[in-house]
Amino acid sequence: MEDFNKLVSTWITPILLGIVGFFVMGILNDVKDIKANQILFVKEQATMQAKLENIDHRVTALERWLDEVDKAQRTHEREQNRSKNR
Repeated sequence: MEDFNKLVSTWITPILLGIVGFFVMGILNDVKDIKANQILFVKEQATMQAKLENIDHRVTALERWLDEVDKAQRTHEREQNRSKNR
């Protein structure tokens, strides 16, 4: 029985602890990778949000410009029609 206890304490316990430690380290590395990827995703998401807001501002400005051009064209057409009718 003492030989078995000595065998367990000398060989089996350290081997089992090593195996468990190996898997725990693998899990911890995976968790670190997941956190790093999550941080990158948040940064990319913020960048994309800023780009979308910039595009939205550009579209709004272009819509205003197009409205002004359309208004000027209608005014010009009205003036031409008035001069033709005189």
